[in-house]
Order: sequence, then structure tokens, then C-alpha cells
Amino acid sequence: MKIQIIGNCQSQAYSASINILGVGVKSEHMKIEAATDSYQPDFDKFDYVVSQAHPRLSDLNNRIKDDRFILAPTLTFLGYHPDLIFLAYSADKPPQRAQSNIIVNAYLSGLSEEECSQLFCDRFISKLDYATRFTAAKRPFVDHLNRLGLDGEFLFSKWQLKAPFMMLPEHPEIWVTEDIAKHICSKIGVQVRPLVLDTFITNGMKHGTIFPTYQGHVNSLVSRDQHYRFDGVVYALDEFIHRSYKALPPEFEGDTRAEALGRLPAGRRANFEAALEAFSARPQEAISTNPYSRKPDAAFWRKSVSSVPADQVAPVAPATSPLPAIEADTKVATAGSCFAQHIAKTLSAQGLNYYVAETPPATMPTEEAQTKGYGLFSARYGNIYTARQLLQLARRAYGQFSPKETHWISKTGRYLDPFRPNLGEDFETLEALLASRESHFESVRSMFEGLDLFVFTLGLTESWTNTQDGSVYPVAPGVISQHSTYDNYAFRNFSKDDTVDDMTAFFSLLRSVNRSAKVLMTVSPVPLIATYTDEHALSATTYSKSVLRTAAQELANGFGFASYFPSYEIITGSYNRGVYFEDDFRTIRQDGVD
Repeated sequence: MKIQIIGNCQSQAYSASINILGVGVKSEHMKIEAATDSYQPDFDKFDYVVSQAHPRLSDLNNRIKDDRFILAPTLTFLGYHPDLIFLAYSADKPPQRAQSNIIVNAYLSGLSEEECSQLFCDRFISKLDYATRFTAAKRPFVDHLNRLGLDGEFLFSKWQLKAPFMMLPEHPEIWVTEDIAKHICSKIGVQVRPLVLDTFITNGMKHGTIFPTYQGHVNSLVSRDQHYRFDGVVYALDEFIHRSYKALPPEFEGDTRAEALGRLPAGRRANFEAALEAFSARPQEAISTNPYSRKPDAAFWRKSVSSVPADQVAPVAPATSPLPAIEADTKVATAGSCFAQHIAKTLSAQGLNYYVAETPPATMPTEEAQTKGYGLFSARYGNIYTARQLLQLARRAYGQFSPKETHWISKTGRYLDPFRPNLGEDFETLEALLASRESHFESVRSMFEGLDLFVFTLGLTESWTNTQDGSVYPVAPGVISQHSTYDNYAFRNFSKDDTVDDMTAFFSLLRSVNRSAKVLMTVSPVPLIATYTDEHALSATTYSKSVLRTAAQELANGFGFASYFPSYEIITGSYNRGVYFEDDFRTIRQDGVD
């Protein structure tokens, strides 16, 4: 298959990415300047033509009406670079047109270079409106993606979770390019290779101008070691200020306009002057208080833990960690480790809408149905201990992954499902097992597509995998099955990044079939029953739960539809003196579950 991609430097990156990721596709790029009104896509030469949704291409995009003509996004996001402006003049000396709003306004205000340097701090920048600019820039960015058929809210959260995803307002990072390329491939029906793109391609946009970001992880606008780059030359903050002052002409104030991307918002100058006045005033309030003065009681151990009766400690901060409301008609589905079973029982006991998508045959006795795992979770998948196992289930249900290993043989010689070995059921024939699996997948699809809230309990990081295709199992091979060799199996202890990546991929699949779905994550407080690492069981448990707790928080912070509920903290917190554990220090007492 041959496709042509028309647009700016972003589309060039899309084209290069597709040539790496796409199977059986060749992409050619045409610069945006060449796309004139007279251009007609050559569908004899190309199977598809992809054009960026860009103002300079609006005539072309409105004129061509063909199913093989596809629009791709043009990404412009100002939120990371609120201090970046472009000057209307052209200087011969670096840093030329791209400039700092703070530096230009400091120059206009007659501040010295040293005084200008002091403005690059949290206290001054908090008095500018840079934080609100980030929020204001997000909505049109997300809406643009949504209009082109992508899940803008999810992608924004996913990209931001990794790092600032724009190096300049129109220069995205490689992982952004990767997702857009995959979207284009899906539109044209091209299979995507399971590759990490930046291993095989470099981002050409990184060779251009680099500005520090606000709300960024590295090279931050408020860091004293921030750096700028122009024409391959890197400048530290003080050197950049000095060169900027030298480049700004004496007549700048009267003859030259400063514009942010050609449209400097009204009041930028007045906003700076007001911030400077407030910064210089140093109000008494700022001296007499500390950063913790206005924090709520929940932020202090004494007020929220040690002085509160143990059974009333509630480690949830609603103002900063909003949890989804569970109404009487909210369809709540559950999955996860053994601790997740308690959630299902509690929802049912309280008369709430516990959503069970896989129900037993009408003729099956209740006791048998319970033995075979019906109603234990929302579908009969058994315990799902790891994020990888959850992602694998979703991909298998939608035909995106088919493990090479189809079955195990039980100790009694019958057929076991390797991915549901504790189902409470084995099979006389392989055909019966496969039929049960297909029926199960149908129920899983119904669950994902019909639920309102998905409650998932992260249980473990330790897992056993198949070395041939990477599939994961809920138990080690040989525990309840017959195995003559273990050559195709390996132990895997997932990291925080593994868990975040797997849950992010799951979120993507879930949102693709149910755009309104919300996710509530918990971490099981039940310790490991055994570890395959060389660590002590207690240390291994601490590692596993720390990874899962950190990953859950990172995901909850990053995705607006995902939240975390602190069941782990409630059960394991030192405040309760261990009263929620049975004598084995592993089983959770009923009052703790309640």
C-alpha cells in the first residue's frame, strides 16, 4: 500500500513513523507549501492521501471528497510555553525572533539583567497567569483531536503522563507522533508492528529551537539551570538574558510589537506590570505564613490520624482526590485479586447495581454456580493479579492477541484453561474448553461496553510468562497442572513503569469501546503468599505493594476518568495496630473489609 501525507514538519514525522510502524505500507511526504488550490490527489499512484487539518490546507481539505482522503491532526499546544513569544522584528544576532515574555517585559520596564534573572522563580511566575494558560490551552487541543475521531482527553493525559509532550507549541515529542501514526494506520487498515518508535527513529523536530517548559519535569521555567537552544547553540538562563538584552533594539518599545505566535493576548504587558508590582511589594502575609498554613486537616498526621479514633480514620481527601459517585443505577463491574471479591459482595449486599455480565445457565444449581466462579467477579475470569493480565484479557476478548498455548492438562488428566486455571471447572475435551472461552469473551466484551464504573484491584507484580509470546498466567505452571518441561516459562517481576504502561494501554482499549467509562483503582492489602525472588517475603511484599500504589497514584493523577481509593492504607496503616488482620497477618478480618 502507498499513501501520501501532506502538511508541515509534523506530517513529515507522521510519514516517517508510519514507514517504521506500518506493515506493508510506504508513505511519501509532501510539504505544506506544495499543496495549492490546484492540487489533485493522485489516487492512481496512492491508495490513500492524508492531509493535516491545518488552516493553510483548508481549501484542499474542503474540496476533496473521497473516502481515501483522510484528515490528520495539526498539533498546537501553548500550555507548556506560556513565556514564549515571537517578536515582529528580525535581529541579526541570536536568539532572533523567539523570545521570553518575562525578558522582553523586564527590558521594557528598565530592569537590569540581574533583576530580570531574579524573576525566574515560583513566587513571581505564580503572579503571572501562566497556570491558567495551561488549562485554557488544553480544551481546544482536546477538541481538535476529538473532531478527527481520536480520544482527545485520553491522549492528552497519556502524553502528559510521560513528560511535557511538546518541545515547542507545534513540535511534538516522538511518542505523540507514534500514536498519531498508529491512528492513521488504523484508518487505512494497516497492521502496526509492536515496536518502540524512538528505538528506530529520531525526532527531527528536536534539532530546532528548545524553550524551557512551565509545569514540566525537566528544563523547567522556574529552575535556575534552565536552558534555551537556537541554531544548535545552547544558552543558560543568564547568558540568554544577556544576549536577549543585546538583541533588543533601543527603539523596541515604540516601533516593534511582541506577539505570541502572532497573537499576543491583550493585556500581556499590563499583566506583567501587575505581577511585578505584587512581587516587589512582598506583603506581610507572605512573611508570617509558611506553605502549609492553608492546608486542610487531612494534610496533617495529628489532625487526621493520631487524634482520630482508629475506626474513623478516612484517608480520602475529596477536595483533591474526587471519587466517582456510585448511584443506585450505576453499573459497577469488578476485577482483580482475591481482595476484589469483597467489593462485589459489598455492592450486592448494599443493594447497588453490581454488574454481572456472565451469568450461569438457568438450570444450574446456585451452589454449583458459586463453585464454578459465577458472580465472583463481573465475568468468569477468576483472579486477575497484575496489570499485564488485565490488558491481556481485554486484548484477547477483542481478538487483538491470541496466545500460542491453548490449554494445560490438570493433575487428573482433564483440560484446563491456562488463563483461568482456578475457574472451578476443567473440561473433558479441548473443544469444550474453547467453546467456554469464546462464550466468556463475549461476556467480557459486554461488560466493558456496558459498565459505568470499573473497579480494579491491583494485587501483585510477580508473574509467570510464556517466553514464546509474552503471555502471562495467574499461577505458575505446574502448581495445578501437569508439566514435563518448563523451558517456555519465565518469572517476571513487573516494575512501576511496566504497570503504568499496561494500565494506560488498557485504558486506551476500554475507552475505545466505552468512551464514558470510569475506573476506580485499589491496591490489595493482602501480602504475597510466596515470592520467587531472592528477597524475604516481607521485603518482596513491600516492593510489590509500593510499585502498585505508586503506579495507581500516577495513573489517577494523569487521567481524569481514573481515581484511587485507599483500601490498602485503611487495612495496613499503623494507626489501627494491625487489628484488621487475622493471626496469620495476611487474611483480612470482616470488620476491616466492612
